[in-house]
Amino acid sequence: SQISSGAWARLPEEARLADFDHVFLWMRGRQILVGRMWASRDGKRRAHFPMIALVQGINLAFDPALESILARLDGVAAGCQAARSAEEVRQVVFGAVGAVPEVSLMEAAPATLPCPRAAMLRFAGDFQANPPAHTRVPAVPGDVLRGLRFWSRVCPALVPVDLPLLFLAPRDQPWIDVLVGEPDPQKLFCLRAGPAALPLGCVETPADPVTELEATDLFKTAPGSPAAGGERSWISRLLRH
Repeated sequence: SQISSGAWARLPEEARLADFDHVFLWMRGRQILVGRMWASRDGKRRAHFPMIALVQGINLAFDPALESILARLDGVAAGCQAARSAEEVRQVVFGAVGAVPEVSLMEAAPATLPCPRAAMLRFAGDFQANPPAHTRVPAVPGDVLRGLRFWSRVCPALVPVDLPLLFLAPRDQPWIDVLVGEPDPQKLFCLRAGPAALPLGCVETPADPVTELEATDLFKTAPGSPAAGGERSWISRLLRH
């Protein structure tokens, strides 16, 4: 509906992304959907709508498998973009169906992100008290995996465990869009809206130096956590998810 309504076409060129080129993670209770979205053309050569490939997981320890899943989806995207016929596209997709993602047996490294600590603490407190339907949070350009790992640990620990969360990460951009609850068409406006149309929600000030912040450190010091004098246990909420 965003495409049909011309919502992005009405934005100034400098306020919109040139095209679809995203990674997304959708967490819904015990289910996850990890996907790639890219610019494509259909059989009639229309270039309005993106193509999407995704992996569905149930009761999956997705963090250790996330890198493997994203690498496989990148391969599907590259294969589809190089294909010159519908049959070649089918072969690429069918070749990836049923593949089991590789899971590292090594202990996962801490999820970290360079971000302003004071702004992040304000964000965590506000998000926990009243999760907004949409928030644009900082990420590392060119490192989608790092941003997704950080925010997919932070946000689920701050909201009810059964609340759906959709993370939309445009590749090579310094933000990730976080959608809370069921994503209606209006919320998906963020897909191709640049910062001039939708600014970051975690705004730093001159007093907020950018530091390397661990997700667990943010939990422990955020308002409402046990370490900050609150009653809610972030670790129990995270493990339940």
